[in-house]
Amino acid sequence: MSTAILTVALGATPTQVVVNGQEFLEAPAVASTPEPLPVILRARATTNTGPASRFQAKKPDEFVLVTGALSLGEKDTEHDGMPIITMTSICDANKDQFINEAMFVGRFSKDGKPAEKSASRSIAVNRYVAGNQLTDWYRVRGYGNWKERILDYPKGSLAEVLGMLTPQKDGKGKLYTEVKCRRIRILERTKGGGAANPAKDTSASGYAHEEFMGNEDPGDMPAPQSWN
Repeated sequence: MSTAILTVALGATPTQVVVNGQEFLEAPAVASTPEPLPVILRARATTNTGPASRFQAKKPDEFVLVTGALSLGEKDTEHDGMPIITMTSICDANKDQFINEAMFVGRFSKDGKPAEKSASRSIAVNRYVAGNQLTDWYRVRGYGNWKERILDYPKGSLAEVLGMLTPQKDGKGKLYTEVKCRRIRILERTKGGGAANPAKDTSASGYAHEEFMGNEDPGDMPAPQSWN
């Protein structure tokens, strides 16, 4: 489960593409971040419902506010590692608006990597396409109390992450997407295995408060405009 809401500038007129046997309108765009973040916008090519008709009318360099399902481009494709937003809504925006928020639920991978004021770690998020399970790997970075959560919880812990999508480059200069955390909630401390519902027969009110909620004190997490 991954969603995002972004202000973006369109990079081209939307064109029709076929993805996994379904028709979409697709266009590249650039999200609002301290550094330009390339994203791909998609809308299911329907005529009567959804954002497709409004999306189709947009021109290059127009600013729009979009919401929708977030995924990452598959490895060894032209969109390898890029954020892809399959839109559920679109509206007009302007260059002075800054909206960049992603939310997903997934499981921590191997141990986190500490830095002076932050820590990073990969989180696996499953999604399903035509009945097949795919996994997106998001690199998340946390500051202050979120740094401690990233480092302390064991592999397999189920976490809800809210943050900002930002561009980074690996050692070879390849662009990838990192999520600067605004909030992390640990939903399950222990490894959940392959169970379809790791919290079966357990309501949210049955969790200890400290297991379900994070400490909202941001610590030394920098303000959004200075994240880099």
